[in-house]
Amino acid sequence: MERTADLGDPAWLGFEQQCLIRARQGGTHAFGELYAAFAAALYRQVLLPRLREPALAEEPLAETFCSALINLDRDEGRGTSIWYWLARVAANKATDLQRRQASAGRALVRLAGLLDPAEGEQRQPEGALAFAERQQWLRQQVAEVLGRLNPRYRQAIELRILQERSRQEAAR
Repeated sequence: MERTADLGDPAWLGFEQQCLIRARQGGTHAFGELYAAFAAALYRQVLLPRLREPALAEEPLAETFCSALINLDRDEGRGTSIWYWLARVAANKATDLQRRQASAGRALVRLAGLLDPAEGEQRQPEGALAFAERQQWLRQQVAEVLGRLNPRYRQAIELRILQERSRQEAAR
């Protein structure tokens, strides 16, 4: 039975606590009820306002519920809804994603700065060998940086930047 969360209703809090107890005992259906009650609201109210792109909000939402499942035993039932804890975890997951994206973006800017001087070297015959060596080194650096990214983000960067595909082509 799918229920709608009413965070101030004692009956709702009792339902939440029963779901948590059953989930701690291995009841996957009970955890599914909590997911059904809170996932859409976390997505709309916490993640989308921070990340602004629906596709970006999916990963932190999944990570939020993974954290909740892993840490079920830590919740001591303080008499408040689990919503508040889930919202804080979701906000932290969104911040973590933003930090990873910013780090990857800085790496790409540094990489672009490295590529510009190499372009001029290629035009001079005496610089052809140096250019080839530098390109090999840059390829290794790009592979290393991209290897640290989430595979989905890595693929998006490769399609948009390295293969210079349009946003629509990359999305497909």
